[in-house]
Amino acid sequence: MTWAKPLGVFAALAGVSLLLRFPFISFAAPVGWDENTFFLVASRGAAGELPYTTTFDNKPPLAVLFQTMALATRIDSPWQLRIVAAILAALAAYFLTRIGFRRGPSWWQVPTGAIFIALYSLLPEGFGWVTELNAIVLFALAIYLLWRIAVGQRASLFLLGLVIGLLPLTRTNWAFVAIALLVAAAFYVRGMSLNFVRGVTALIAGSATPLALTALAYAGAGEFSRFWQGAVLLPLRYGVEATDASSLSLSPYSLRLWLIGMALIALAAVLSWYLGQIEELIFDGLVALIASVLLITALAQSPDYGHHALQFTPIIAIGLARVTGQILQMPWAQPVTLAATGAVIVLALFGLPLSNYYQGWTSLKQAYTPSNFSNFAREITSDSRTNLGEVGVSALASVQSLVSKDQGSIWALDTHDIYWRLGKDPVSPLVTHPSSLVEPAFLRTYFGAQVSPEQAVIKTFDLSPDLIVFESAAYLTGAPKARFDQLLNADYQKRFHLGAHPGVQVWVRRGYTPPAG
Repeated sequence: MTWAKPLGVFAALAGVSLLLRFPFISFAAPVGWDENTFFLVASRGAAGELPYTTTFDNKPPLAVLFQTMALATRIDSPWQLRIVAAILAALAAYFLTRIGFRRGPSWWQVPTGAIFIALYSLLPEGFGWVTELNAIVLFALAIYLLWRIAVGQRASLFLLGLVIGLLPLTRTNWAFVAIALLVAAAFYVRGMSLNFVRGVTALIAGSATPLALTALAYAGAGEFSRFWQGAVLLPLRYGVEATDASSLSLSPYSLRLWLIGMALIALAAVLSWYLGQIEELIFDGLVALIASVLLITALAQSPDYGHHALQFTPIIAIGLARVTGQILQMPWAQPVTLAATGAVIVLALFGLPLSNYYQGWTSLKQAYTPSNFSNFAREITSDSRTNLGEVGVSALASVQSLVSKDQGSIWALDTHDIYWRLGKDPVSPLVTHPSSLVEPAFLRTYFGAQVSPEQAVIKTFDLSPDLIVFESAAYLTGAPKARFDQLLNADYQKRFHLGAHPGVQVWVRRGYTPPAG
């Protein structure tokens, strides 16, 4: 097989991805504070710092590996990073849809992949670069390699294990999905012309390599305790303390996507049986089991934020590609019939909010003030209203005038893109993600003892940050908010208040002398 066709299919998918995501690439700042946090952690990683040392977030150590790689190559503005994200979405679409076409890459991957990209991009935070995208790319490659084994094509078991091993280091709740993938791969080893023990050993060695290398990196830097604290204790404690039986639920987005994906996979299985393709029928069954494992892990991921729905989009892509590939093998399949079938699936099942897409594009050109907008866009523009306009630019310039690379520590309570834009560490790793300050499980893990949010506020003030920057800090309420206001007014003076209510406030510690010039 030549490389011309697969490269052509991927290039077409990349073009589709850039086109579909183009209105959102031009956002002047990160989309919401999750993306802000990821870019912050990645920026410190690109500077050679390990996660959980100068930054500390409730994410596994390789959660922002791809963002770190991009920043390390001087791709450092939000729009450049989103172009990379669009290409990654196209890469995921290629591997997910390739599963539907046994004879080789097919141009039919482009329309099926376009549906996946559009669906992913129009879900909450899907047009940003969040960790779900990194996990989906790895999952897409893993499921593609598994499919190659299933249909008797060559694939490296060590490489499959390596990719699977990266999954839980990218998103913790995908650990059980990784186990399901390993079990499925081991199931196929028996049918390969390979010693079973040898094959399973290759799988295990590959899957253990990422964790072993990561742990060695921390041990070599003398930071293994931080690794244990952030990668093991924090997710365990957070899962236990933040989740109980009464909180197990899925958002309408997540449940609908899962049901659509399972329906498509079931249809693919029926078509596999009809065509007498037993090996592909078994594969469809394994995909359904893996999707069920993903559902269970998502149930335990409470609360179910809107962007969690993104992780169900690969199931739809696989099912749609499998159904499309099977229909093409039918004697009655004609392009017009297939196109009509695809249109029905899109309009009836997906209901992609194309009108919202247009409104989103329009609203972005109108100073980000939508009047009738979809839920996801309302959420994003609300989270990012400061960063997207002149106020955000003014806030960044104001802070920059008060600090230098080596002088001026900053505590940003919500506009924390300031850290990575100025190459500064947070005043404390604790406030990498601003609202961690009020998360009991997070505080207990970070301090190794029971610490209240109010005490955490006091401890952060004890570090004497030179600048305190915030917009609303809405997560501070009650006693923590009262203590924050008391200490702020006692030891700091307001230097700037930019924009309308609430606006961005920049407070400077009394006695702090900004750098000259």
